[in-house]
Amino acid sequence: MASEAPQLRTDLLDGRTVLLAGPAAMFPALGANLERWEDPASFDDERAEAEARALVERHGSLQAAVVDLESVYVAGAAADDGMGTALDTGWRVSRAVATAAMVDNGGGTIILLAPPADLGIGARAAADGLANLAKSLGTEWARFDIRVVAVCPRDSEAESVGDLLAWLASDSGTYVTGCRFDPGVQV
Repeated sequence: MASEAPQLRTDLLDGRTVLLAGPAAMFPALGANLERWEDPASFDDERAEAEARALVERHGSLQAAVVDLESVYVAGAAADDGMGTALDTGWRVSRAVATAAMVDNGGGTIILLAPPADLGIGARAAADGLANLAKSLGTEWARFDIRVVAVCPRDSEAESVGDLLAWLASDSGTYVTGCRFDPGVQV
């Protein structure tokens, strides 16, 4: 008899504001106030900070940001710089969200969603770089109660990535920082 995957509570993210920078199509709302930045790679530092401040003005605070870097990687890979584009965008958005929305507002969680490893060696390198960024920033920003984690899926079809993202964005996920999660990897 096959067991069913556990279901997350439909109110898991009630009252929480979550930024989806990039598509993050698999992210389940679960009661969250969702904000979207469609093309975060096009943001310079000033625009990213201004957008983060405006988000806080609209909602009062920001509890979590999911920075989906798959589309950024794919677009950059066409120009032979997918890894650099993903890392630069991950840093730029993380820094803007931390400084303009989280430091003075009680902290929060930043989730760096790496491009799936099945996109090739550059995607795997981008995932490794994003995991190192999460580890460094998670340590540096812990004093501001800002947690940073990397989610590095094995493939585009990795199951339960959305559930993992929602859990990390919830109150339950506030106990981890500087970690790398590899959904779809057999251990």
